[in-house]
Amino acid sequence: MNTTTLSFNLLHEPWLPATDREGVQQEYSLLALLEQCQELKDLSHPDPLVAISTYRFVLAFLHRALDGPKSAREGAKWLKEGFPLEKIRDYGKTWEDRFDLFHKTYPFFQNPNLTQATTKKGEPFEPSHWSKLDPVRAGSNANPLYNPVKRNKKIAFTEAATPAEFTQYCLTHQTFALGGLVKKFRSSGKQSPSSVACLTLVQGESLSETLCLNMVTYDQRYNRESELPSWERGPETLEDLERETLRPLNGLTECYTWQARSLLAQKNENEQIASCLYAEGLDPGTTRYPDPMTGKRVSKAGNDYHARFSEDKALWRDLQSFCPQNSGAPPNINHAT
Repeated sequence: MNTTTLSFNLLHEPWLPATDREGVQQEYSLLALLEQCQELKDLSHPDPLVAISTYRFVLAFLHRALDGPKSAREGAKWLKEGFPLEKIRDYGKTWEDRFDLFHKTYPFFQNPNLTQATTKKGEPFEPSHWSKLDPVRAGSNANPLYNPVKRNKKIAFTEAATPAEFTQYCLTHQTFALGGLVKKFRSSGKQSPSSVACLTLVQGESLSETLCLNMVTYDQRYNRESELPSWERGPETLEDLERETLRPLNGLTECYTWQARSLLAQKNENEQIASCLYAEGLDPGTTRYPDPMTGKRVSKAGNDYHARFSEDKALWRDLQSFCPQNSGAPPNINHAT
């Protein structure tokens, strides 16, 4: 991490947890990970929510950098020959500043406008401890879903996060944020579109193979201008957040990088992140791009909805729904086939 100007650029700094073929785990920068993905086994983390969230981010970056695959044939070519790294590096150079966690104008996956936001009493927003982003360490309302160890009373966490750790849980929180009271701009925040869905990842023999198997054919109805991942779009204005401006979820990379909450890291004297500003995020409405990792169900009223885990229903009873060519199977399974 560059401490002179306090920069942590995800393209070059190690933060993505991955395991090599020998079982050794370490953190990689985004570009290093993609350059070595044929030698790596997988993205791995003790918390599976972190693992799947980082997979979705890497896939969104690849889709955007390579503008594809435009067909299953192109995906098969990458599977056989590897990704075109020069094209990936060129895309990284184009958006270099947007991957800096501490950029003054475009901090990665955050909203710097929160420093100007005030409560109804005209007071600045009170920071929250960064552990609010971790479903296991978060408030008691998240425990029944995400914490396997029942906690009867709230525990106050005090340790700071490294920039790598904060980035991992920032992605995780945006992927799995539950709807509920936030009371900053509005009374409540919407849940992330993927928060209660059953997410499916097709795993290959290597990280490169896993990425190719899950890189579904890029829907050409959503072009580069109409679909923008979070780092290309830039932060939302306070006015749009206050009004709960509706912005439809339009395209694959938006689906993988949706910002259900507005966040801004707060650094301490040791250049670590002890807290963050936290507020409501975007409202995607009800018309949404179909998540490639989720299966589809149809309600009695004829409306589509995501396949979900059910507490009183064993997963094997839904197994046929994940079989290739099934009309409701996750698109990434059919693409991998």
